[in-house]
Amino acid sequence: MLSLLKSDTAGKANAQIYTPAPVADMLARMTVPDEGSSVCDPAVGTGGLLRAAAQAMREHGRDPATVTWYGADIDDLAIAACAINSLLWQLGPRIVLCVANTLTEGDWAHRAEAQRAESLQLSETIRRDKLMINAVRNAQRLTEFVDDDRSNNEDQA
Repeated sequence: MLSLLKSDTAGKANAQIYTPAPVADMLARMTVPDEGSSVCDPAVGTGGLLRAAAQAMREHGRDPATVTWYGADIDDLAIAACAINSLLWQLGPRIVLCVANTLTEGDWAHRAEAQRAESLQLSETIRRDKLMINAVRNAQRLTEFVDDDRSNNEDQA
């Protein structure tokens, strides 16, 4: 489906070749990941091999959400599609994706983990700040309510 979004020359420029689903399924059944392990695809594309590995795990009564899934690709649109697919395929909360040329960037997984940790920390900070803002707004409303009540009592006196 991703190929429909791209021009013919864009796919050829990056020499993109996607693994056919039957081949991905066969490979995944040959080495079914254990729960708690990690799976890495350094040319993940849209995640077909990750999908196949998760499906093979389910067929063996294993939970894919226990696995840490690593994927990198040089194509940012493919990584975006893989991120969406990881949600659709219910791969779980431990997915680490990165736009990288894994042939030249050997530490891409560490960089991706650091970016993920930074994003999660930022998300937690935003969540905390949002709760604080809501608490302050509620306090302001209560203060305004008390002030309005005092004004009404003074006007009646």
